[in-house]
Amino acid sequence: MVYGLSISDGEHVDDADTVRLVGDLDHATVTGFERRVDALIADGAQRVLLDLSAVGFVDSSGLSAVVELFHRLKLSGGRLVIVCPDGGPRRIFERTGLAAFLGLWRTRSEALNALRA
Repeated sequence: MVYGLSISDGEHVDDADTVRLVGDLDHATVTGFERRVDALIADGAQRVLLDLSAVGFVDSSGLSAVVELFHRLKLSGGRLVIVCPDGGPRRIFERTGLAAFLGLWRTRSEALNALRA
């Protein structure tokens, strides 16, 4: 079990910057996530693949940070795709109505296909 949050970025796939999270995206870890995506956007990221496949839990502050990332990219003409397989985090996005709003894909290949469309 992973406590906290590990963030991996720097991979560039299909002209998209990837951010992979491992652990929990919650009030205790959200600041690190926000700083990392702030740096990506400041470096010119326009298309971001956010991989939540190894995230065990997302609370309201984590949801808010993902929505903020979505809006920031959209306002700058960019795009966010989110990999979120079945499980706890996906249920949270679905129950809040954010799954339909943001768009979630169960696999990385589905998310990449959505970016190409």
